[in-house]
Amino acid sequence: GDISLVVIDSASLNRVTEVRAANKDPRMITLVILPLNKLKRSHRWRLICNDGDGAEHLIDDVRKAIRTNMS
Repeated sequence: GDISLVVIDSASLNRVTEVRAANKDPRMITLVILPLNKLKRSHRWRLICNDGDGAEHLIDDVRKAIRTNMS
């Protein structure tokens, strides 16, 4: 079938404060993004990968990218 994707949020890596495995399902990760305005709350996104290995790789890659961005 045809797949259509739409970007609903984006942020620079310096606004990503947390990336971690979700507690219940090894395929899920949680990504926390700081708001642009300090009067608003952080955004928490739950991403679902095809499998647990993919989720682990994504977490590792995002953490590496954040560390590289901070250097």
